[in-house]
Amino acid sequence: MNKMIKLAGLLTVAAVCLFSAPEALAGIHPEWVRKGEAKMNKSRVSDNYEFKVFHTWSGDYNLLWEERFVPLMDYLGECYGTDRSKMQLDSLATNPVTYRIRFRDANGDAVVYAQRPAVYSAFEDFSDSDYEFNYYQLYAVTGRNGEPVFDRFTEEPTSNLNATLMSIVPGLGQFYKGDNDKGKIILGSEVLMAASAIVCQFQDSYNKSRLSEKDLEERPSWESKELGWRGFRNLSLIGMAAMYVYNLIDAAAAKGGSRVTVSGAPSPQFSIEPSPSTNGVAFVYRF
Repeated sequence: MNKMIKLAGLLTVAAVCLFSAPEALAGIHPEWVRKGEAKMNKSRVSDNYEFKVFHTWSGDYNLLWEERFVPLMDYLGECYGTDRSKMQLDSLATNPVTYRIRFRDANGDAVVYAQRPAVYSAFEDFSDSDYEFNYYQLYAVTGRNGEPVFDRFTEEPTSNLNATLMSIVPGLGQFYKGDNDKGKIILGSEVLMAASAIVCQFQDSYNKSRLSEKDLEERPSWESKELGWRGFRNLSLIGMAAMYVYNLIDAAAAKGGSRVTVSGAPSPQFSIEPSPSTNGVAFVYRF
């Protein structure tokens, strides 16, 4: 009986951890925030640009939005040895919008182009009644005087169908959606309860074999032990089944972090793009 109480306690702790995990209560960060720009740069089709992830935070969300271009310009200032105050940023009427940053460095006049495939903001509430907003931006940035040609970027949610299929292995669907804490708890709980069921089954079989060797006075004690281990095994199996069902439902219904997919240039078409040789845009036929 004490063993059953201990297992019930472990299951309770697992459930509390599952529903109190920070990522279970808050939105899951997009994949490009969690894995960073190195992962995104591996997905590029074109070598004409590089991805950069910028993270800023403040207690004033409006300030973060007003200064959204500051991290990009500071980054370029560090790269080319110039000051942000000497840069000029323009928004060109392309689809998606392309940003042009003009400046002068030690090598003369220069221009850099950038597109912003995704933005993500998160609110964090601290235990001391303090809070802050986190603002993440994903930029595709060309090199100095580089051609303003980018891949095609699409921001989309994770697939519930894929997550459900992957959850045939407990916890894998949660890892796919970016909820690593929940995935670890589900997988760990299943492994723990499976090991518990195996041990209990072994003890139950052992007690059954010993029952045939005992006289009538000792049989009640061994029968009690056998029932205890059998009940402990059944509780482990019930816990495994319940966690597995929850694993499938959560993978199918819980919201996961979004992701940015990168594909090559679209099929032949006309488009409006920034012109590297003029101060405006050009009407381009791309094939």
